[in-house]
Amino acid sequence: MTYYDEQLQRLQAQTARAKQLESMLRELRSQQAALSARVQELDAVKRKEQVDVDRLEGRSLAAFCYNVIGKMDERLDKERQETLNTVLLRALGDVWWYPQGERYNVYGGLSTAEPLDIRWIERLTRAVCTDVPRRAGASPFACYWEDVSEFDRTLMRLVNPSDGRCRELMIPYLRRRLEETGLPYHYSRWLIQLGGSPRGIFGKTMAKNPSANHLYVVWQLMYDAGQVLPPEEVIALLEEFLEAGAGRKQALAKFQKAIPWTVEQLRAGNPFPEWDAWEKIVK
Repeated sequence: MTYYDEQLQRLQAQTARAKQLESMLRELRSQQAALSARVQELDAVKRKEQVDVDRLEGRSLAAFCYNVIGKMDERLDKERQETLNTVLLRALGDVWWYPQGERYNVYGGLSTAEPLDIRWIERLTRAVCTDVPRRAGASPFACYWEDVSEFDRTLMRLVNPSDGRCRELMIPYLRRRLEETGLPYHYSRWLIQLGGSPRGIFGKTMAKNPSANHLYVVWQLMYDAGQVLPPEEVIALLEEFLEAGAGRKQALAKFQKAIPWTVEQLRAGNPFPEWDAWEKIVK
């Protein structure tokens, strides 16, 4: 290779590197533009709410928390209370538990400076002002027929399932909400995720909308329960469902075959059956 060939090869490598750096620079500028837009958006929100915040100057963070649960003194008029709740819940809506990293994240994927104080969970479970603007996004469990409140979705995004105190607070709250809303697929799954159970209210809430209880979706819910709850708890849920006659009318005969057989399997020490086993037993 001649001297000129070496020089040409070196220049080609430098050119390729320059193009790579230009591409990286364009990407960074794009990210900068997106972040700048977000900063402007947040700044606009801040200016919009500043008047109400200024009126409350001198109040502690605890006062904000007490406002959410309806204990703020009556000197705050209704409009100011609603504004304060909106600001607070909007801020909490930008925080969620990130299980893969075992940390709390904020909007944009950045981790919070400190873990979320468990007292937020405690006070939110007793909230009286629960009007949260609806965010984009589908049902977390693809149960599109259940219209779950945005407040409860926001609250569940804050929940760390490995925190014992968090589970202790949330399980009674979710059981109460299951009974109030009659939406078993979301609230039962959330309970199961936390190691809780909808037993005692499961059958009657499932029976409120039997047309939604297709064989497969009930199997999926019970299968997930079987991965977390003790066999006797799963058996109780299955029997409660069957006793309530909560299955879809067209599938009642299939439920009457599949559920007793599944109970036998669980009592024999076998794992919860796979879907193909349910399909075979009901044919």
